[in-house]
Amino acid sequence: MKFTLVTISLLSFLSGISQTFTGSWSGNLELPNTSLKIVFNIKNDGNVWSTTMDSPNQGAFGIPIQETVVKGDSLLINDMRSGIQYKGLFIDNKINGKFIQNNFSFHLNLAQTVEKIKQPNRPQTPQAPFSYKTEELTILNTSENVTLSGTLTIPNDVKKPSLVILISGSGPQDRDETIFNHKPFAVIADYLTQNGFATFRFDDRGTAKSTGDFLKATSFNFASDVNAIVNNLAQRKDINSNKMGLLGHSEGGLIAGIVAAENSKVRFIISMAGPGVNGQDILLEQTYLIGKGAGLNMDQLEKNKKINEQLYQIILEENWDNYQESAQKVVDLYKKIEISAANSSDQDLINTIIPKNIIWFKTFLMTNPADYYKKIKTPVLAINGENDIQVNYKQNLPVLQASFKNKRSQIKSYPNLNHLFQTSKTQTIAEYKEIEETISPLILQDIYNWLKFNNF
Repeated sequence: MKFTLVTISLLSFLSGISQTFTGSWSGNLELPNTSLKIVFNIKNDGNVWSTTMDSPNQGAFGIPIQETVVKGDSLLINDMRSGIQYKGLFIDNKINGKFIQNNFSFHLNLAQTVEKIKQPNRPQTPQAPFSYKTEELTILNTSENVTLSGTLTIPNDVKKPSLVILISGSGPQDRDETIFNHKPFAVIADYLTQNGFATFRFDDRGTAKSTGDFLKATSFNFASDVNAIVNNLAQRKDINSNKMGLLGHSEGGLIAGIVAAENSKVRFIISMAGPGVNGQDILLEQTYLIGKGAGLNMDQLEKNKKINEQLYQIILEENWDNYQESAQKVVDLYKKIEISAANSSDQDLINTIIPKNIIWFKTFLMTNPADYYKKIKTPVLAINGENDIQVNYKQNLPVLQASFKNKRSQIKSYPNLNHLFQTSKTQTIAEYKEIEETISPLILQDIYNWLKFNNF
């Protein structure tokens, strides 16, 4: 009996420690030349642990974490998609531990916080209740065994409406394409549905509620996912299957072109800051514009361009069947062309210059969007902001226009709009989180006008 009482007491003690992990915990991640506030919001629902992460300095809130494990006084937070891991111990009402991302490790001690983290104002984000129907869907891409989770919106007063499928840009994106607490796809879907169009937006494979391995996927795998969505939704009785189209942002514009080139069910494309040239040209121009904005002189800009050209060529020549072996070859050659890298460790260079999703990166470098747009007979609307330094409008819009086959296709650029189509004052990525506007109302109106003019 005494043994039983001791056991119960011990279990109660451990349970008490475990429950103390619930709540919001914050600490400062000390990085070279900067400090980054990290907040973990930990919940326990019926002994099932879950966590979301905030990075207030970056304007990112509510980032879902894949795995939370609590054992006694130890905590493990793990998200394979982003390469983030946190390991901590509960000591003296604090959590002492390490924050790890992509093989970099930093000390991060957390204290429980009751202060309300002030989230940035995002006045355009739609708020329930909505004036239209919303439906949570899961769609299986049988060819790749991936389940895609998304939201279908259907206007109440339109019988068999046209459908716009939204495709996100590079990186693991949720269905709202959330960035710096902006939700541009939620804003677009809300606007179009209020104006008579059905929409479907979805979590990228391996992100949020969708299954699959994001890091092993290329633009063509993502196109396979979209193709499965098109074929699935074309069977619905409450959708006009003869008026289905794709809206792609950034890389989503490339993906839309790949899908439409082979699937005749796609009747129109809207490319928002979509590439017209291959990824290598995109990135070289992007790096040049970012460097120029940072104040680099012409000699430095030209030097960086030559180094990147050689680096991309090395990456393209490797087959990457053995990641570590190919990565070492790239680093060895990189050290020969960049003298300043000589004092860096090989592993640090691998982590810095070679993406984890290297097969996607290699594919992106060599894929030419115009090759697919030339095969498309449906109308295309291609738009860009003139303050966009990620996909430069002068470099990409004319190439897309030259590939168009349908006379109803159109290109348009917008002064003072950036890559997210926000009204911007500077050509900097840092400005994204400072601007309250999620997307210019002019863009929403122009998209709607083009769809209506073309009778979609």
